[in-house]
Amino acid sequence: MTTLVIQPMKLGDLVQSTPLLSELRKEPGPLVLAAARPEVAEAARLSGLADEVVLLRDGPGGGLAALGGPPSPGSLPERPDILVNLSSSPAALAFLGHFRPRAILGPRSGPNGPELPRAQRLAAAVMAVCRPLGRLNLVDLWRLLSPAGARASRILAWPLPGGALDRSSPPLPEGPGPLVGLHLGSGNHLRRWPVERFAALAQGLGPARLVLLGSHGERSLARRFLDLWAGPRPTDLSGRTSLRQLGQVLARLDLLVSADTGVMHMAASAGAKVLAVFGGPALAGETGPYAPGSVMVQGHCPCAPCAESRQCPARPCPALPAAGPVLAEAMALLGREAPGGQAADRAAPDGPAGCQAYAAGTDELGQTILPARPAPLTDRERLAMALREASAGYLSPHGRSFPGPGWGRNCLPGPGLSPASALAPTIRAIAARGIEDRAQASAFLDQAMAALELLDLAVGQSRGGPRKTA
Repeated sequence: MTTLVIQPMKLGDLVQSTPLLSELRKEPGPLVLAAARPEVAEAARLSGLADEVVLLRDGPGGGLAALGGPPSPGSLPERPDILVNLSSSPAALAFLGHFRPRAILGPRSGPNGPELPRAQRLAAAVMAVCRPLGRLNLVDLWRLLSPAGARASRILAWPLPGGALDRSSPPLPEGPGPLVGLHLGSGNHLRRWPVERFAALAQGLGPARLVLLGSHGERSLARRFLDLWAGPRPTDLSGRTSLRQLGQVLARLDLLVSADTGVMHMAASAGAKVLAVFGGPALAGETGPYAPGSVMVQGHCPCAPCAESRQCPARPCPALPAAGPVLAEAMALLGREAPGGQAADRAAPDGPAGCQAYAAGTDELGQTILPARPAPLTDRERLAMALREASAGYLSPHGRSFPGPGWGRNCLPGPGLSPASALAPTIRAIAARGIEDRAQASAFLDQAMAALELLDLAVGQSRGGPRKTA
């Protein structure tokens, strides 16, 4: 039996798909992985999770959009037993037409447009109605494609060679203090946390051994950081590590701070503590680092989250968090006390007026995110938590405990909250878009409404309203 996986475009996507790949490796027969970018193909070969890795023809546009035609003869099996598609883009769906598999896992073309698996259909419905409510991590959406479903592996199987760093790699800094990696860049400028805020964060950490990380094209960011920095010179590894060397460095960090999802997923798989910064088009509930105990600081502004392809003149994105709240979370992860014994001002002038820190946890379905520290509830947060409970009940109905672990943790009564009944239309709209079966959609609404009531009771703040409004 041959399994063919059409791999997503980015390195971070590959790392997030490794739990699924681990499950597929258990199936008899070879696993062939098709990658559209050289760095993804290299990483896939390092992972050892595929019997064969084929680099598809790339072009000026990059990725599957540049393929234009069918794969080269003999490069990929035309009739695989299982074809696993991890992209819902029109180019990827068109590319599937070149194959004749016995079964397709993942998005496929249908007579009325793309057809999505049930978990991805529900996630797409949340994105269409109100994207910030999403609490289904991409790792779990892909894990659920495997034969094991919700019982699939939860391990990011990124290759991390043991032993010392390669001789060609510069040595890591020695001395007192934790080893802290700062990944200064990001593939999208809307996600890029300003270097000035990285410098303010590093200054507030106290004694630490700093390592600057980034690609060759991001070396100017490291030079800017060094111009701003007045302490002991950090070790600058930006543009100076191979993928293998980067994995070795990440495995040795006590903490990584990054707004780039690819590197944060690599670090999470290495067991390093990860502090992820989210803004622009990125949301912690969708692509946060997949490791319990990771912390994400999500910035807010009226225009966020925006589209990944948005051409925005704002530099930096106003949704990116200020340095203060990120520093507070970094200090907590390192077991240190924030300056003055308190978290820095969340309304600092170099960032947005508000942000939310989340900590990663787990339930029967996969990864959850819950407030990392006490914070007043908002309607949006209540809805997001209730939808997560209903989603878990819908996608993993067997053995589901309700409510999930950590329910109501760090949730404080908030001012001006709506009655639960006023939030029902949003839930109903998501159920109508994401669940085809009417009985299941009704049950989804019931469970979400019950979750809202339980959450309000847990924080001593019941707003009443009928449980069922359908």
